[in-house]
Amino acid sequence: MNYSYEKLKQRISEKYGTLSRFAEMSGLPKSNVSMKLRGETQWSQKDITLAIEALDIPAQEIPEYFFTPQTAREADSLTSPVFRRQKSIAELQGVAKEILRLFRMHWLTTGDALWTLVFLLVKMLFGDERAEQTDCHSADGASQ
Repeated sequence: MNYSYEKLKQRISEKYGTLSRFAEMSGLPKSNVSMKLRGETQWSQKDITLAIEALDIPAQEIPEYFFTPQTAREADSLTSPVFRRQKSIAELQGVAKEILRLFRMHWLTTGDALWTLVFLLVKMLFGDERAEQTDCHSADGASQ
């Protein structure tokens, strides 16, 4: 079952103004909170506890914030072509990061030219700035 987090989003906005500020104050990673609010990942008991403490949600109101079933309209918005495309891009970026991590480990241990392919992949997916940062980090790691 999918849940609606509209009331939770409103509470976050009222109390902290931004998702970044809420994430910082609750101790939850911003990217995880964002994915949870979109219904891409589930809230764990620990995450719910941190959120209700940060938002001062009374115990009797917890179900309204975390266990309200999605309406048909909300479910339709999650299956829209735009949402599917955004989710596909996010999944590809996740795969690319994992490939990058594995190739970097390989490159650091063997020093072969495979790193060039990974560097180009990162450059294509994340843009020049991220690729340059990754290249700088790998150069530091290679010299250690």
